[in-house]
Amino acid sequence: MNRILAICPGDWQAWTLRELLWRYSGRIYQDQMNAAMVVAGLFNVQRTKTSDKAWTALDFHPAFAEKRSRGKSGRQVLRDVSGWFSPNEIQWADGYGPEVF
Repeated sequence: MNRILAICPGDWQAWTLRELLWRYSGRIYQDQMNAAMVVAGLFNVQRTKTSDKAWTALDFHPAFAEKRSRGKSGRQVLRDVSGWFSPNEIQWADGYGPEVF
């Protein structure tokens, strides 16, 4: 609650909790958009003549930035590797190998 009141100053007793949360999320969104605009401007200043990408604030805003996919998990890598070999070709250490999954 103190964090909300620090970001959204004023008479907090005049607002409901839902309204305070709306104000808080709106203020955070606005601050992130301002930071994204500054970063996009810095990236555009550093562009060369051969660059074809003009960066926008939405490229850097956390709510709109393209989500990166996570890599494969260790179990998925283990399944892939075990599929490359015949069942008895690899001698797995105890606690590792196909019996784990």
